[in-house]
Amino acid sequence: MLQAYVGTQPDKIREAVSAFQTILEDMPASLPQIENARQSVIKQIAAGRILKSDLYWTWRMNKKRGFERDLREDIYNRMLQSSHEDLIRYQQQYIRGRNYHWMVLGDRNNIDFDFLRSIGPVKEISLETAFGY
Repeated sequence: MLQAYVGTQPDKIREAVSAFQTILEDMPASLPQIENARQSVIKQIAAGRILKSDLYWTWRMNKKRGFERDLREDIYNRMLQSSHEDLIRYQQQYIRGRNYHWMVLGDRNNIDFDFLRSIGPVKEISLETAFGY
């Protein structure tokens, strides 16, 4: 699952969606930034601890996601061995060329529904459906 967020003003939605689709399809690859991100993940996992009070909730979330154990060790070891080529290959295999669902939040009077319909089917939902209230 890939989840991302773009915040913009309603009148800039065309540009935001277009830019985001470009990033998803042709990921810009800055080798120093990729290496910094890789090192950041390694450091976060190495320094991270599950507090005693969070053990149950961590176990429960892993179980809900279909994992019998915590995957941080696997991710840590994989990141130690990964390179920028691995990230680029992953993007090309699992992200490029996919269909995406867009969620647009805002005042319906300021949203360009014609543009949204041009990128796919549009379904309006209530605040209760989206946020539970």
